[in-house]
Amino acid sequence: MPDLTPVWTILKEIDVSALRQQVQTPLRVAILSRDLHAARTLADRLLTSPFTGERERVPRAPWLYRLPLKGRQYEREVADADLAIIVLRSTNEDASKEDDIAAIRGLNPDLPMLAAHLFDSEEEALSQAPDRRWWPLSEVIVDLSQPLPLESDFIPALLKLLPHHLLPLGHHLPAMRAAAARKLISETSMSNATYVAGTGLAEMVPLLTVPLNVADLVVLTKNQVLLTYKLALLMGREGGLQEEVGPIAGVLGAGFLWRQVARTLVGLIPGFGIAPKIAVAYAGTYAVGHAALRWYAYGEEITNERLRALYAQALEEGKERLAAIKPQKRPALPRPSLRRSALPRPRRANSTPDEPIRDT
Repeated sequence: MPDLTPVWTILKEIDVSALRQQVQTPLRVAILSRDLHAARTLADRLLTSPFTGERERVPRAPWLYRLPLKGRQYEREVADADLAIIVLRSTNEDASKEDDIAAIRGLNPDLPMLAAHLFDSEEEALSQAPDRRWWPLSEVIVDLSQPLPLESDFIPALLKLLPHHLLPLGHHLPAMRAAAARKLISETSMSNATYVAGTGLAEMVPLLTVPLNVADLVVLTKNQVLLTYKLALLMGREGGLQEEVGPIAGVLGAGFLWRQVARTLVGLIPGFGIAPKIAVAYAGTYAVGHAALRWYAYGEEITNERLRALYAQALEEGKERLAAIKPQKRPALPRPSLRRSALPRPRRANSTPDEPIRDT
């Protein structure tokens, strides 16, 4: 079994200052509408946790603006926002609404914008479905009669609109946390599985097996610790790595560490194959992520039984993902030629390149 000392040394050196700064920087969300009641309704939904169903207090709530904007100060605030959401209570796309959108685009052409059509029932949404003709503006339907009205249309569109803002979106908008966490866990699990696929072929060389497995153990464990910390930030926490991950590290340690050791031992078995190692890497990361998420969301105790159940579920999913992760063989290097190169025949000093050399 490889020495685990380097693992703890590297974990102590993880720098999370950039992640903390990313979530502590306010996310400026401007919600605009001609109906301020509709704007407040959407803002309340964005601040409601999908785990508890309660409205949470965040450091900086979204800004509400009545359309059309009046005043240079409001125009500057909207132009400097990170996201603009236009709330519509009617599908009548008259000239005034188009003028409002054109005016906001004129303030900042690069401002990410989303139009949300609010309906009080599914029947109303179906009967008055918008034409969605404001391309390239993203338009979504929000059915307020549903328990989680933002889950089906709004949240996926917002994640697609701001794909690189998972942590700020979840940290500042509680309604985004469940979907953002699932996406983060899935991406990290696939990243670890892909990493194993990339190093798996080299590990088939006997002399490289032990050192590369030790390196894998360090890299995958580091990624899982970072995933746990990112989930803490996404769930609204702002502490440091030891403060947020420390309370569950001991419990999760039995979860992710022994699985990485098991994956390492699989790598030491000649001819065992790469596929099981990919599946184990995916499953271990998946189990750690979902166990940590339930800890931060509900304060749920992480038991060995729960970890085993999560791991078994993830292992089946990891096996299905193997089809999308195929290790690529390294291109063969050209073999050197064994033929001797002939030396050029000598030329006379007064000969030209095109003049044949004649023997005298």
